Amino acid sequence: MEVKRPNPKIKSRVLDVMRFFAYMNQGHNSQRRITKLAYLSELMFLDKHYEPLTGARFISYDYGVFSLDIATAYDEIEAECEDMKVVPRATTHGDARSIQPTQEKTIVHLDPERYCVISKTFDFLGYVRTDLIVRMSKRSSLFQKTKYADPIDLVGYAQRREAAFRDLKGAPVGTKIELPSLGYLWKVRVEDKGYSAECEDLSGCITQGDTFEELEENMRQAILGYLDCEAELRENAS
Repeated sequence: MEVKRPNPKIKSRVLDVMRFFAYMNQGHNSQRRITKLAYLSELMFLDKHYEPLTGARFISYDYGVFSLDIATAYDEIEAECEDMKVVPRATTHGDARSIQPTQEKTIVHLDPERYCVISKTFDFLGYVRTDLIVRMSKRSSLFQKTKYADPIDLVGYAQRREAAFRDLKGAPVGTKIELPSLGYLWKVRVEDKGYSAECEDLSGCITQGDTFEELEENMRQAILGYLDCEAELRENAS
């Protein structure tokens, strides 16, 4: 079996994404949470630029997405990083590892476009509870249609997204196009003014926007609100 050496650019970008979330959340980041935030950041970057944010690989796993690149980065932090440390803690699911900052401030070596996207991810999800972030990563058709332990096809996802967005631009009123967004599949309709959209992965999840940018922001908020209500109903029923 051929074994390749880790790509240093991927390693560096993964560490910087983890570093950003560790410092923004002041260490309240388990491996489970960091992995999902990194994955959703990856999708947000693909949605905008059609290329990888870090290049990390993600696979379908029991508790949502898993990344060996991120798991390995924890070992790198324990061995080498001066501005972060790994803190083990016991949970009901076994031992877990959190990242904590060790300095007042640090430097994130990402280009402005990548930094902008992870900042937007934090604005969107930075203070959302972990179980809801996990649900967001698991309920999408992109995850659901990936076989257990298989890599999630982010390249194919980006290609479908780019083609759908190209078809949507300049489309006449009444046109309906299936558009991937944040891993979910939406049916977007061109209206007299702006757009409306219905999520095919979440029955009854609908939204609209006067511009495409507003529509996309509303779609993300609609997913979060839908999953939050769903979790609350489940909790009240138990």
